[in-house]
Amino acid sequence: MLSVLLRLPGMRSLFVKIWDPLTRKMFGEKSGFQNVFYPKKKDEYRMDVVSCPYNLYFTKLGCPELTKISCGADDHVYGNLPGLKFERTTTIGRGGNRCDFIIQKSMHEF
Repeated sequence: MLSVLLRLPGMRSLFVKIWDPLTRKMFGEKSGFQNVFYPKKKDEYRMDVVSCPYNLYFTKLGCPELTKISCGADDHVYGNLPGLKFERTTTIGRGGNRCDFIIQKSMHEF
């Protein structure tokens, strides 16, 4: 459904714009995350997760490698949104010290 909506005129810019308040609410401290939010730029959203509740929980259970599943789900979902570019260079679940999220409106049409 989201893929269809993102094909409508103006929806890619709107998606990037509303991503900030959504992530602050859904993936904020109340949900167990600690984040670094970067200044807003037109058609770009950046955030780093520096403490992940999935990693903390799986580590407590003795299987931190399961965090990679969450990382992979992000890659699959966000990496396949039409007209948007999802970039990630590191994740906590894959051994990094943070999970970086960069979502940009693609300059290319579908």
